[in-house]
Amino acid sequence: MVIAVVNPISLGLLKPPSQWGSLVEVKQVGKQGADIVCGEGQPLACRWLAVGPYFGFMATHMQYARQMPGRIVGRTIDIEGRPGFTLTLQSAEQHIRRSKATSNICTNQGLMVTAATIYMSLLGAAGLERVAQACVATHDALGACPHAREG
Repeated sequence: MVIAVVNPISLGLLKPPSQWGSLVEVKQVGKQGADIVCGEGQPLACRWLAVGPYFGFMATHMQYARQMPGRIVGRTIDIEGRPGFTLTLQSAEQHIRRSKATSNICTNQGLMVTAATIYMSLLGAAGLERVAQACVATHDALGACPHAREG
């Protein structure tokens, strides 16, 4: 099984994950491409905010769709060593009655997805490629800067 984590802007220049795979894997298994693809939607016109909201995406072949989890819980440790958890595949308030909800995070996530959809629709394939090329050019220019850090 191949799982790909992608930056959606990079796909303006790279082959789609459905076409990825090593030659060894293709010969042994007789298939090519990622089985599951996931990534962060922030590069798609969603400005960076310290606390969010953001959205991610996950895609798979139809044969795996029924095997995908309904919820994924992420775990981390804060600066003081305390564990922290977050629901990463569904909104935190999805299982809270509307009358008891205390924030509008679900609405905000919906707005981020709508903004990204409009952005991608306006760019089209050629526009996405131009944005990806601009990112590469900026990276190269910053790398050539005499004050750039090594590593």
